[in-house]
Amino acid sequence: MPDNKHITVGLIGIANIEKKRLQVAFDYSSQRPQSYIINELDTLPDIIIVNADNYESIASWEIYRTGLAQHNVDNPPSLMLSKKRDLFVDGSSIIRRPLIISRVISILDKICEEVLIRNSDIAITDNVNVDIIENIILSANYADSPEDGAARPTQTKPVVLVVDDSLPVRVQMENALKKFVSRVDLAESGEDALELASTNDYALVFLDIILPGIDGYEICKTIKAGRCKNTPVILLTGNSSPADRIKGNLSGCDTYLIKPLNHVMFQEIVSQYLNTHATAS
Repeated sequence: MPDNKHITVGLIGIANIEKKRLQVAFDYSSQRPQSYIINELDTLPDIIIVNADNYESIASWEIYRTGLAQHNVDNPPSLMLSKKRDLFVDGSSIIRRPLIISRVISILDKICEEVLIRNSDIAITDNVNVDIIENIILSANYADSPEDGAARPTQTKPVVLVVDDSLPVRVQMENALKKFVSRVDLAESGEDALELASTNDYALVFLDIILPGIDGYEICKTIKAGRCKNTPVILLTGNSSPADRIKGNLSGCDTYLIKPLNHVMFQEIVSQYLNTHATAS
């Protein structure tokens, strides 16, 4: 690993908006003894992050790796970025979309601990012939995202955020919401939820009250005070007592759902608030 503790990260097929999210994560890491910086592929990076949801990106990554191997250059560890739960790429770590800063840094730290530190020769790039790397890149013609000004597909359905520390509840909610929305973002902690709410526009937020760290009431207050102040927040609770309702009203929530969820009530709530969102849009 480099003596200055700067770990270089190459990107293949990562969209511009996600590049910006990664840059925020790496800027945050600059305050730590071990930091991360984005590196162009014309210099061999220590780690590669690949858009695993894009076929061209995967193909470019394979060509890049093959080119390095043909020139007896060790392949850097790879991190696959994907929204697919069942994705498996042999020998590569997976990080699930949407990007969460703390999650990105945690996985990169793990890769460094398990691979780069134990095999420090992997990350030493000074002796790699630059011409070799440039030729590999030209062969791969690696897929990248369109520029910010380029045309993008029009999103016709809304995006919803579900915040719950229970994996079964998150999976249940995601499956139930899929037919109504274009995307369901999932967060298992208040910190993750606030980070997502600060950079995304949500039509609806489902928020568990009891969470590790910041509770649902405080998260709701923060969301309602920020850029998502007009976004309906539905609190999820196992016991909606009068005291809970008072605290919920003070936090600014729009309504409650009792767990386990009643299917009919859930659909009514979703239809009501998403119809309101569509009308407002």
